[in-house]
Amino acid sequence: MKEKIIFWFVFFGLALTACTKGSAEAQIEKPEYEITIPESSNIGNFINIRFKANKKIEKASAVFINNKNTPVQKLDAFPINKEQTEFVVIAGIATWWQPSEWQIKAQIVFKDKKLENEIFEETKPFTIHDTEYPKYIMKFNKKNTDLIYKKSEKKTEQKNRFAEVIKAKDPKAILFPGPFVLPFKVTRISSPFGEKRISKYTNGKVTERRHWGVDYPAPTGTVVSAPCGGKVVLAESRIVTGNTIVLEHFPGVYTIYYHLHKIYVKEGVVLNQGAKLGEVGTTGFSTGPHLHWELRINEIPIDPRHLLKKNLY
Repeated sequence: MKEKIIFWFVFFGLALTACTKGSAEAQIEKPEYEITIPESSNIGNFINIRFKANKKIEKASAVFINNKNTPVQKLDAFPINKEQTEFVVIAGIATWWQPSEWQIKAQIVFKDKKLENEIFEETKPFTIHDTEYPKYIMKFNKKNTDLIYKKSEKKTEQKNRFAEVIKAKDPKAILFPGPFVLPFKVTRISSPFGEKRISKYTNGKVTERRHWGVDYPAPTGTVVSAPCGGKVVLAESRIVTGNTIVLEHFPGVYTIYYHLHKIYVKEGVVLNQGAKLGEVGTTGFSTGPHLHWELRINEIPIDPRHLLKKNLY
């Protein structure tokens, strides 16, 4: 009888230990996560949506849903640490999006013990505020008129190549969150981001387009420096934008430099903040020496001056 009692104690002890161990493992493996979504932003600005967890995140994403409950844009998040427990979405708020009450639906995915997906979602309200942009009438000479309206296979090829460059979202891109600084010592702005340009050409054509960058006038030869670390993904002379450089700072995040007099860098090179990119000029479609500085996030043009106020993430 005594042996039976000892046996049952041992049996229940082992069972209790196994259950306790199983419960502890289950508790450890249960994903705990936090998704940070901002409440609002203005058109022409950018936001980040952060995902943080106690275990490796398989993938994460965010969907922007407009006031008609229509999904407008889905963006993948990218890991920002080696353990892949922190991800971020960097999103630009397009100037053509309707300022109103939107929603952001965020999704985070883990792998369970059976390597099956565990999916968790959160949807939060997101307010888009309007931004007022000025209007400006510009008259262009025959040279600039021809640059815009004269058909050219080379111009088409350059346009398509540029579109492919800024469309890319390389998951292996080196991350440069900031802070950013101005490309050179700026004294004034000649054309702000978002300006509604009414352009009049010598052929009688009139167009109205937004200005997708910020123009900083400066003497020809003024050195332009990298405002933050980045990889040179394009450096070439183009018909319309003149000598042009594109830097990649994060998957889908690019800063762009137009109308340069000279280009100092080559494609594929990774630069530190302050590295010399080139010189201010007036090449391509230009009315005088200046730097056109532009920011694209997931192809959406965003006011680059926001980079001077906050990091990408």
